[in-house]
Amino acid sequence: MTRMTKRKRWAIAVATVLGVAALGGGAGVGVHYWSDLNATCRNSGATIVTKGRDGKCAGVTDGSFNFLPGNAAFTSVIRKIQAEDQRVARPGNLYASVAYLLPVSPSGVEKVQVMTEQLEGAYTEQMYANRNSVAGHNPPVQLLIASDGDQGTDWTTAVRNIEHEAAGQHLVAVAGLGVSLDSTTDAVRRLTHAGIPVVGSTVTSDDYDHINGMFRVSSNNKADVAAVLQYVAPTFRSAIVINDTNPHDSYDKTLVQEFGPGFTSFARHSLENTFRYNTNAGPGESGSAALENATNAIDGIPDTICADKGSVVLFAGRGKELAQLLGDLASRCENQPITIVSGDDVTNMPWSRGVQRALHHVTLYYAGAANPYEWDTGSCPAIASGRQAFQTFNSSFTRFAAAHESPAAAEAMIADGDAIMGYDAMLTTTSAIRRASATDPTAAGVMAQLPTLQGAHTVQGASGFIALSSSGTNPSSKAIPILQYQADSSITFRKLYWPTAPEGELGQAADLTRTCP
Repeated sequence: MTRMTKRKRWAIAVATVLGVAALGGGAGVGVHYWSDLNATCRNSGATIVTKGRDGKCAGVTDGSFNFLPGNAAFTSVIRKIQAEDQRVARPGNLYASVAYLLPVSPSGVEKVQVMTEQLEGAYTEQMYANRNSVAGHNPPVQLLIASDGDQGTDWTTAVRNIEHEAAGQHLVAVAGLGVSLDSTTDAVRRLTHAGIPVVGSTVTSDDYDHINGMFRVSSNNKADVAAVLQYVAPTFRSAIVINDTNPHDSYDKTLVQEFGPGFTSFARHSLENTFRYNTNAGPGESGSAALENATNAIDGIPDTICADKGSVVLFAGRGKELAQLLGDLASRCENQPITIVSGDDVTNMPWSRGVQRALHHVTLYYAGAANPYEWDTGSCPAIASGRQAFQTFNSSFTRFAAAHESPAAAEAMIADGDAIMGYDAMLTTTSAIRRASATDPTAAGVMAQLPTLQGAHTVQGASGFIALSSSGTNPSSKAIPILQYQADSSITFRKLYWPTAPEGELGQAADLTRTCP
């Protein structure tokens, strides 16, 4: 039985259940949302989107369903993806599908702008790969957009629909993921257990380090923290730690696990204070009440920072709470020089007048995933490779994703690195797909090929080379740019770090960086 036949069989089963429901006989039949006609947002072709437990739509689409119809930028990119998907999936064509999974919501932990930029980058790679050789020219790639809802709370709905897509259509992998939350981890474990490989774009939590079947194109929090602390340690001997204790946010949890021990590992370096807040709702507490308590806790921190003129602030929290801290510092520590260090969720920081005012006297550094200027200087093999790969990305992004944008607007769209990481996640996935088969790749075949993307098959990513292995999730010796967020909302590149590869592992990757500064 072919995969297409399975899909038709499943679709007929769903139609039957819905038909029974319409006649009043659907109670207790099949999955609950199939027994409710109003629970199906759209079920047509490669689109399987249904209502999750919060009543919002979750699932996977070829662009024929819009998760954010009121957002012009998001709508623009899914329309472009839909057009290419329709071209690829013409009757009789051989092709492979990849679902790009994100927590699409207008009010979630990840900004709509960030999700849109990731999809712009993924679309750029789809267009480039379908017209050029990426480990071969075939099969063409269909890019599906998947959503697991606000904070990933509808991950079970999204994953169930992705599994049906894999069983009945052409889907062979999932990419993206968005943010490091427990719900994301649950989705990854369910997908990989079902035999569907996952390629993360910007998830950095250490909790993903050894999930069989998952790979990522970004470094983990351990490597990011080591890089940014190496950058600030010569200037500061003492630090103040601020962290979210939300047990379900693995990004915050693993970031703080690295910050304290990492800073004190430098000779004569110490922690002066630790402040905690909690964005998680406790027993009997509403989500809004938890956020109010977190706001109050953060509001009590700036006075200590203002009084301590010699410590660097290590912030292990999300961009939303960082924006509040900066706003408080703007009004209470005006003109006092302060340095804050954080992780890559800085790109999710909402922009405000308070943030802008603070960044005139607050220096904000973070370990980023990618930056357009990280390849501008140097001539070692790894930098030369990164420069060439970025130029390929940039010319393709200008041609496809930003075709109607001004040069300044196109540059702004890639400044925070999210489009670059979306591109690299898809580039890595496409490389594995085409190495698996030029005609009819399977999820199992792609899963087997991902750890072979090393040595001569290392992916030349726009964010740096991506060398994977079967021993873990993380790319080996992945470039980490240290970045500074400026008061005009621009991002300045400061320094490039190369984590040391484990001894004996991926020798070629280590060789590429050995002569880099």
